[in-house]
Amino acid sequence: MTIKGITHMGDEDVDEVKVVYAKVQSELAQKLANHLCNAFVKAGLAEKPRGGCVKLHMTILNTRYLGSEKPEKDYIDATELLKKFGNIEYGTINVDKIQICRMGEIDTNTGGYSIVHSEKF
Repeated sequence: MTIKGITHMGDEDVDEVKVVYAKVQSELAQKLANHLCNAFVKAGLAEKPRGGCVKLHMTILNTRYLGSEKPEKDYIDATELLKKFGNIEYGTINVDKIQICRMGEIDTNTGGYSIVHSEKF
């Protein structure tokens, strides 16, 4: 997978951003993610993603985890962050494992999403 550039989720203004992520590029990973997503949709376990394809990404910042009493009001001004890091190529990584996680359910041991299934290649 190649990691190149950063951007933000959603269609909010760049000065009111909730999620900043690095863009991931991989034809094989995209095909696999879309295939899995379609199977989940067919089984009634997920909704079809906006735009029809899974958005491959690496979350850099999510204001949901700032610990505020009103997380729906938390945002950052990402203007300078996106100007400075928006087009940098961060490199290529080899992936030898995938994990399917349950969004919104936090594993108290790791602080990350709860892992439903893990598969090593």
